[in-house]
Amino acid sequence: MSLERSPSWEHSHTFGTGEPRIGERRTRWVAALTFAMMVVEITAGIGYGSMALLADGWHMATHVVALGVAAFAYAFFFFCFWFWFCVYIYTMFYINKIN
Repeated sequence: MSLERSPSWEHSHTFGTGEPRIGERRTRWVAALTFAMMVVEITAGIGYGSMALLADGWHMATHVVALGVAAFAYAFFFFCFWFWFCVYIYTMFYINKIN
C-alpha cells in the first residue's frame, strides 16, 4: 500500500486531542445528561412505585459521582498546571532580574 493514496475507508484517530480542553467539555456534558436521566428515573420510580426504576436511578447516581470526579480532575489539573507554570515563570524572571 502506498502512502500517497489513502483508501476511502481510512479515517483519523485524533478524537479531538488537537482541540483545547475538548475532553473536559464532553465529560461535563455527559455528567449533566446522566444527572438529568438519573432525576427522571428516580422521580418516575417514586411516582409509579417501580423499584427497578428507583434502583437504576440510584445506580446512575454513582455514575454521576464518577463523572463529577473526572470533571473535577480536569479542572484541577488545568488550574494546577497553569498556577505552577506561572510561579515558575515569575521565579525565573525574578532570579534573572536580581542577577
